[in-house]
Amino acid sequence: MSNGVPNDWQNTPPTGPSGQDSGYAEESSWPNWIGGISIGFGALMLLGSCLGVAGIFLTPWGLKMAGIEAPPTPGPMVIVTGVDAILTLVLGAMLLTGGIALLRRRENGIRRLKTYAQVRVALALPLLLAGFWIMGPSAKWAADLAAAFNDFKESKKLPVTEAEREAAKNTEPSTLQIGSAVAGSVLGLVYPVILLVFLGKPRVREEAARWGN
Repeated sequence: MSNGVPNDWQNTPPTGPSGQDSGYAEESSWPNWIGGISIGFGALMLLGSCLGVAGIFLTPWGLKMAGIEAPPTPGPMVIVTGVDAILTLVLGAMLLTGGIALLRRRENGIRRLKTYAQVRVALALPLLLAGFWIMGPSAKWAADLAAAFNDFKESKKLPVTEAEREAAKNTEPSTLQIGSAVAGSVLGLVYPVILLVFLGKPRVREEAARWGN
């Protein structure tokens, strides 16, 4: 015992941090936030893609099963929906897997999320133009569907409301539809831009470089 302190206490090495060179670093919480949000968005994209494709291709089939002669889906809608579904599946998978890798503190998670963001930003204008391209055929198809439904109700001696008759006449895209397409395109860029800005910060890159793959 020396100075009232047992010798074995004096010889015990420190177990906690003891300065800047101790190698100790507090774990950041941002990978949990970014990873969790990316997983959520990725899962929603995958689900939305599947539901969108199902709606386009199964709606005429379902109406036909109900005895309603539905018009065929316009070619531009089939093309754009198919391409959009493939892109959404790929981008959603990149978000999902990138988010999981980020939760595990893997550097390739950051690379995957940045690649997703860059591709998504690059596709913003082409997707908006494709949306404008199918607006006319989509509005005409919706009006034809409404007309087919009205004919079915009349054949069954069921009343058809004025709103339903008006829906069968609206063959041009409305201002609301155009505005929604533009707003949706802008909102779709918010998270990719956030990823590019945040994941490009030097401190984020330095921390990720210590994780490994």
